[in-house]
This record gives sequence, structure tokens and C-alpha cells, in this order.
Amino acid sequence: MNTSKVKQLNTNLIRTVLKDKPGKTKADIAVATGLSQATCNTILNELVLTGEVLVLEEEAFSGGRPAKRFMYNGDYGTVICLYADNDSNRPTVSYAVVNLLGVIKEEKTFYKTSIDYFTIEELIGNLISKYKNVKAAAIGIPGVVIQGRIISTCDIKGLSDCPLSEKLQEKFDIPVTLENDMNVIALGYYQGKDHTGKTSVVVLSFIKDNCPGAGIIVDGYIVRGHTNFAGEISYLPFGNKAENLKDRKEIIDKITKTICSITAVINPETILITGTSVTEDMMNDIRENCLNFVPELHIPNIVYQADTHEYYINGLMTMAFDSLIINSYAS
Repeated sequence: MNTSKVKQLNTNLIRTVLKDKPGKTKADIAVATGLSQATCNTILNELVLTGEVLVLEEEAFSGGRPAKRFMYNGDYGTVICLYADNDSNRPTVSYAVVNLLGVIKEEKTFYKTSIDYFTIEELIGNLISKYKNVKAAAIGIPGVVIQGRIISTCDIKGLSDCPLSEKLQEKFDIPVTLENDMNVIALGYYQGKDHTGKTSVVVLSFIKDNCPGAGIIVDGYIVRGHTNFAGEISYLPFGNKAENLKDRKEIIDKITKTICSITAVINPETILITGTSVTEDMMNDIRENCLNFVPELHIPNIVYQADTHEYYINGLMTMAFDSLIINSYAS
């Protein structure tokens, strides 16, 4: 690893420590990162100079010089978290502008008659003009994403086969991460519930008039599969298509079979179920039906959540922040 990348690694270590616990002294930061105080001093001086780190009041110790305390400046930058949806054929765009400490500065959902690339470009352009310090964007879409950039197929026709990420990066010169909606929601749920270690969670979505989908997290990582096909549960061989999800009994049957199939393959700790085809009073029936196929010991914790917006934004936020770290090493 060259000198530049080592310095960037050390800088990111210091950022992480200050974001986690503000008000640390230089000595505290050195202990937490394992870096020398001299290295910390050099990097902190640079971060203070740019305004990314703020100096708090100096604290005097008995018989010694006052010790400076530092905190990360969340408002040094923002990221845009945006997703497009087509629930019940009603095109929707939701977004949140979040500072670098995860504080939401602005959040909104609105409906459109249609959504295409220019819908997204215009919105991001307006937000960049308003906030000036936008560092990155993360976008979720109901479709297949290839290599985090190109939309192959999408429930929103105006975005199908659109190199959305590449075009936006070229237009605005910021990192733009693109991901499938279920993967983002699953990541946001995993992060929001503070799952750690060897934990697997799955989010299943059954939306009226749309094919069901799944997001899978294993040991903290999104499972995308060899061709980004992981989670396409509408292709399971028991009629898991939108047209086969009409009445309560049928929906419960399909969800039961889906849960049992996933349990037999990855044995997740938790499966969260959402979507407009599902109601909370179905959960007991689903769990009882699962017991007809899978021993109780292996049945995952089955959770219902009607509104996954918070998880969606949380997942996008995580991806946007990750892109800033990756981009710092590339620059």
C-alpha cells in the first residue's frame, strides 16, 4: 500500500473514532486508532483546517497544558438518499438529505405521473444547488442492477436499461451508488437493528399487482448472486407471480412456501415481511403453516412491518457513506 493510501486509511480511522464519540483528545484518538500522537496531530490539523473537524474548548489537567478536544463536523457535507417506487402503479419518489453524522436535514415523498432519468437528474440538481456541499448520492430502484450501475430491467419503465449511475456521476461529479430496492431495505433493517456477527436476515415484499421480491443479508453483506438474480423469489417453482397472489389463503400459502424455501437454504435468524398484499393478522397463520414443513427449532423470527421507508433511507445512507470511503482510497 502506497503512502497516500496509508494516510487515507489513517484519516478514515480518525473520522470513525470522532463520529462514534465526539470530544476526544489527541491522546484518546491515538489510543483508539493505534496511531502515534504525531500522526494524529498531523491529520487532525488538516481536518480542522478544512472545517471537517471542530476544536472544542480546551480542558486543563492538573499541572499540565490544556488538552484540546475534537468533534466531527457533521455539516461539513451531506449525502442524498433517493428512491423511486411504483407501488400499485403509482410512481413515487422519496428522498432525504442527510449530513455526515446521519442527521436528516430534509425529507420528502411526492407522486409523479411518470419517472425517467430526467426526473432523477432534476431533483438531484435542485438539491445540490440548495445544499452546495453534497458529497455523494445513493439511489434505490425496483429492478435489477448490474455492477451497481446499470439498470437492466425495472418496474419503472422510464428507467429500464438506463445507465443511471454513470450519467449522474458524469453530470454532477459525485459518487452515485445504485442498488436494488430490496437489497437496500434489507441492509437498512440489518443496520437499524444493530445485528452483528454471523447473523442473516431476509426482507420479503409482497406488493399488489407486482412480483414479490427479497433482500438477503448474510453476515452483514448483501447476497446478490452470480448474475444479480438473488432475491428474485417470483421465480420460485410454486406460482409466486403477481397474478397468483389474489386472496388471503393464496397469499399465506405462497409466503409460507417462500419462507420455508429460504430457511432450508440459508437458515436466517429473522425474516421481515412487508408489502400491500400482506397484513399483520396473517403472521400467526404463516408461522403455523411453516411448522408443517420445517421443525420449530429452525423457524426464523417472522416480523411484520407495513412501512419500510426508515429502513430504505437507512440502507441508502449506509451505501452513500461507504461510497465516500471507497472514493477516498481511489482519489
